Formats: sequence, structure tokens, C-alpha cells
Amino acid sequence: YSFSTLVFLISLDLSSNNMVTIEPAAFYNLSELAELSLSHNKLSTLPSTTFEPLKSLATLSMYDNDFSDVLGLDGIWEGLRLTKLDLSRNKITEAKFSKAFSEMSSLKSLDLSLNRICVLKISDIEPLAMHRFQFLELSANPLTFIEPGFFSQFSSIEYLDLGIANFPTINDNAFQFLQNASLKNLVLGWGGINEIQDWAFHRLEDLEILDLQTNRIEKASPQAFGGLNNLLQLNLAENDLKQVPFKSPSVVFPALIELHLEDNKIKTIAQENFVSIPNLQLIKLDNNMVTNIPANVFQGLKNLNTLTLQNNKISLLSNQSFVGLENVTWMDLSMNKLTVLPDEFFEGLVSLQNLRMLRTGDVWRWFENTTILYSMPNLETLNMRECKIQYIPHNAFSIHYYLRYVDFSENAIAYLPNNLFLNVRSLKYLYVEANAISFLNESSFAPVLTTLVSFGLDLSENPFFCDCGITWFVSWAEANPSKVMLWGKDGLYVCNTPASLHSRELRTFHPDCDSHLNFYVCVVTTFLLTLYMFTAFVATQYGLYVCYLWYRLGAWFRGYEEIMDGEAQQFEYDAFVAYSSNDRRWVSRVLRPQLEDCPPHYRLCFGERDFRPGVPITENIGCAVRASRKTICLITKSFVRSNWCNYEMRASEGRYHLFDPRRVNLILVFLEEIPERDMERHKHLQDVVKRDTYIKWPRNERGRPLFWARLREAL
Repeated sequence: YSFSTLVFLISLDLSSNNMVTIEPAAFYNLSELAELSLSHNKLSTLPSTTFEPLKSLATLSMYDNDFSDVLGLDGIWEGLRLTKLDLSRNKITEAKFSKAFSEMSSLKSLDLSLNRICVLKISDIEPLAMHRFQFLELSANPLTFIEPGFFSQFSSIEYLDLGIANFPTINDNAFQFLQNASLKNLVLGWGGINEIQDWAFHRLEDLEILDLQTNRIEKASPQAFGGLNNLLQLNLAENDLKQVPFKSPSVVFPALIELHLEDNKIKTIAQENFVSIPNLQLIKLDNNMVTNIPANVFQGLKNLNTLTLQNNKISLLSNQSFVGLENVTWMDLSMNKLTVLPDEFFEGLVSLQNLRMLRTGDVWRWFENTTILYSMPNLETLNMRECKIQYIPHNAFSIHYYLRYVDFSENAIAYLPNNLFLNVRSLKYLYVEANAISFLNESSFAPVLTTLVSFGLDLSENPFFCDCGITWFVSWAEANPSKVMLWGKDGLYVCNTPASLHSRELRTFHPDCDSHLNFYVCVVTTFLLTLYMFTAFVATQYGLYVCYLWYRLGAWFRGYEEIMDGEAQQFEYDAFVAYSSNDRRWVSRVLRPQLEDCPPHYRLCFGERDFRPGVPITENIGCAVRASRKTICLITKSFVRSNWCNYEMRASEGRYHLFDPRRVNLILVFLEEIPERDMERHKHLQDVVKRDTYIKWPRNERGRPLFWARLREAL
């Protein structure tokens, strides 16, 4: 009579009390009780009149006790009108039901999982014949035999769990015991199945959900799932499949909308794998070994809205990998190692709202294609953690008005560019912790500061440079501490530089920014940088002129004087020959015999022959130029790439042209074609070629007499 005064009690939970016995009249006067839980106790038997007062009892849970033959006791069950009975995790050895169950037509759900039942016979369940069962749980029993037609007694059963059953191979006779059952949901997971043969499930015409996860399935024949025309969801996760078990032409699944293939060993996918499943809405291929996504592989899946390929070995993609997926709203390509990022990588994903790309390799380092995200104008969530990003283009989100969540954490981003979020109207979360951000530009964050929600901004673990430029953030964070993730925790928002402020908490940084010292420092620094850049420019563009001018000044100090135009000029040589050492063979065998040995016997100056030893090379070049009426420059690839050859040419031109542009003493002879890229690096040579006429060495011998005539005329 423990509860006899609680006449209106409708629910009673006595679970987890270590009860061993229950007195016969323990529930006296509880005629309104609808729910009773005796789970997780140590009950092994019950008095026959235990439940007699419970006229309204509908749900009875006796999970995790020590019952062994409680189902066959007539007295316990008489008069009950249960709808749900849970006897899982007991010690029941046979499913032999008391005749009292024949009057319990209201029973819809029965859980006998985690018991010790080995055999299921039709005679044992005779009292349940014609009951309109909907839910039957028999998983984790050591079943060795199921009598054919056993489940035909449950004509209306919708859910059957036979998980952890030992069915190594499933053939076309495997489920004859389910013949005539209107089963909707069948669970065969966590077992030892390793092969599925043709038409294994053809007797289950009404089946809508088939769960085969966590088995050892290595092979499924092309017709393995034949006859399942009403199947809506197929779960083959956590098996040993090496390929997608569908190939066109094959069985067509007109109703299938969910396909789970995660945690297998699939290496390749092809368009033929999905042609027979035109109405798919979800494909999960996570944790496989897929290496590439071919073009048009998902073509025709117009209803697909979720595609996950996380943690594969994908390195190759094409511009057409996602063609036909205009209705996909969720995609996960995380933890792959992309080596190539096509320009139109996301082409066709116009409806995509959620994109996860974390840990996808070095291809994102510089974000070279600034408009690569433009193919997804409806993007709302973007996760690109640990992608080694160093730079984000300022126009990356120019058309993403609906962006709500952005995660760029654990990259190497140095700064967020101005106006990055200018067109983003409702960003709620921005996470960029653990990057290389030193400076926080207020204009970069201004468009989103008002739309961020609680814990919406994370900038922790960045190497901040503490000066007056960061005080705006400190002030804003102190005014909105709930919006800044971990703002009050020590060591996460600290100064990195300058050294005098290293490790100082940002929330304690309040400098006096009214002083003009920083302005003066900025002005002086700018002046010095400008002077340095000007000096570098002059040295780069006119360095050889400066060297020659320096030589002339040195000569002047030593007492040399330039011979003026009006004076009789006496030259030691007719021409100084400037050439690369790689061309000395042509000079010695072709040029010298033609000009020195043949009339009118020109006097030529060759560096290798006529330069004085022990004298600086710049002085030798200067003397040779001044002692020669002309300078012949033999232009080859080696000449263009030689600094000394370029110095000789500029010094020769500088002899007159530096002071009198009308005087020209250079003769350019091109011995071979110079590549455009080499010419572009030598603006001075380009200018001379545009200004002066030059001579080309002909490859055809018939043109060479004219060449020598022109060269002698130039001399």
C-alpha cells in the first residue's frame, strides 16, 4: 500500500533503486497510473497480482533487471492493456508469451533486445497473433534460428531491429521469415554481414529504411537491393566496401532520398554510380579513400541538397565536378589535400548555403582567384579553418549579402583588408583566432560590429601590435564584452610588440594618444623610406652611368683632359670590340680576320689582347673607349646577361651621349635573336635599339658580303 493515497497518480518512476522484490499490493489503489518504470533494478520475479490494480497502465518499462521467464507467467499480465512494453537487457532465454497477451490487442511496441533468446518460433508468439504491432526490438540476441513466416504474425509491423545478429551472407532466402510482413524500417547493423547477394531483400516490398551500418560488408552485387522500390533511406556506413554498390544499368531506386556510405574504403566514384538514384537528396561519403571527383559525376541529381566528402584523399577536381548540383545547400569537403584549385571550382552551386572546407591544403594560401566564391551567391556559412591562408582579397565577399558565419581560424592571415565585409548585411559570427594578425583596421570590422551576436567575434591568440591604432578595438570590446569570445580570459588577447609591451593584456592597454610624437615619427620614417626608394631606383636604372661618371671624375682629378671637338683627335684604335667571353671563338675566327687582315686593315681593341694587366677593369674599359673612334657591341644572349658587357656598352655611349645626345659612336651587331623576356629586363638596350640602326649577322652565307660592307661603312 505504499502509494495507496496517491489515487490520481498517472506516472511513477522507480528505476535505479536496487529493488529485489515488490510486495503483491505495492500498487494498490493506483487505478489512474498510465506509466510505470521498474528499470535498472535487481528484480528476478514478481507476484502474480503485482499489476492487478493498474487498470489504466499503458507503458511498462522493466529494462535492465534479472528476469528470465517473466513472459510466460499468466497471472502477471492478466487484465493489462499495455501499448508499450520494455523488457530489454534481462536474462530472457525464450520468447514464449503467456496466453494473457492474447487479450492485450493494444500492444504496439515490444523491446526484447539485449537478452539471451536463441530461437524464434511461431508457436511461442501465438498469443500475439493478429496484434497490430508497430515496433519490435530484438537486437543483440544470440539468434541462431528464425522459423520461416515468424513475422507474418505481425502483419502491421513497421520497425524491426535485428542488430548484432549473425548473418554472414544475405541471399534471396535470408528474409523468408519476413514474408507477408508490411515492414517499413529494418535494422541489421552492428553484425557480421560480409556479403549481400542478388535480390536479398526482394520480399520486403514496403521497406522504407534499411540500416546495415557497422558490419563487414565487402561486396554487394549489382542487384543486391533489387525490389526495394519504396526504399527511402539506405545506410551502409562503417563497412568495408571498396566501391559504390550501384552501377548503371542496374536496379533503379525511384524513391531513395538518403544514401549513407561514410566510413568505408571506397576509392573511386563515377557518374554511373548515381544514375539509377535520380531523387537522392543526401549523399554521405565521409571517411573513405576517394582521390578525385570526375567531371559530371553528380549530373542528374537535381534534388540533391546535402553532399559530404569529408576526410578522403581528394587532390584533383575539375571545373565540372559539381555540375548539376544547383539545389545543393550543404557541402563538406573538409580534411582533403587539394593540389589544384580550378578557376570555376564551385561552378553550378548557386543554391549552396553551407560550405565546410577546413584543412584542404595549400591551394588556398594566396587566394589567387579572388572571385572563386562568386559561384555561390547564397552562401551563409563558410568554414575554412586550418587552410594555411595568408591573404584574403578585399572583394572575396562582394556579393555574399546573406553571409552569417565565417571561420578563418588557425591560418596565417596577416590582416583583414578594408571593406572585406562592406556588402555583408547580417554577419553573426566571425572567427579568426590563432592567425598572424598584428593590426586591427577599424574600417575592416565596422560593417559587422553591430550585427555580431553574443560570442560572435573571436580574435584571440593573434600577435597584436599595441599602439594607438588598436585602442578602438579595446574600447569596443570593453563596451561589448559578451560579443568577444574569451575577452576576460588571461593570455588570449595580449600585446606581442613592441617589446616593451610584450604579454600585456589588451584590456589593460590605455595609452595617451593625444601626443603628436607618433605623427613626427611617421613623417621622418616616410621621408627616409622615400629617400631610400629614390636611391635604389637611381642605382638600378642608371647605375652604370654613375659608375662611368665616377671614373671620369677620377680621371679628371688625376689630370686627364677630354679632347675637345675643335682639337685634332688622334685615336689609337678604329674600334673597341665589346663582347661576351662565350663569343670569343666567333670574334677570333670571323670578326678579327675580316676587319684587321683585310683592307683597309682596321685597328681593333680587344679586351683579352689589349687590356693592360694589373689595372682595374673599369679603368681599362674607360681607356679603351676613349682611345677608340667607335665601339662595336656584339649582342648575344650571353652579352645581355653579362653585367660587364652592359657596362662596356653604357660607358661607350656615355663617352659622348651623356653630355651631347647628338653624338653616337655605338655600332650594335646582333649575332642571334634575343628573347623578348631578356630584352624587357634591359630597358637601356631597348632604348638604343629604338633610337639607332643596328646590323644583324645573317645565317645565310649569301648575305654575309653585304653584312661586312655595312659594318665597314659604319666604321
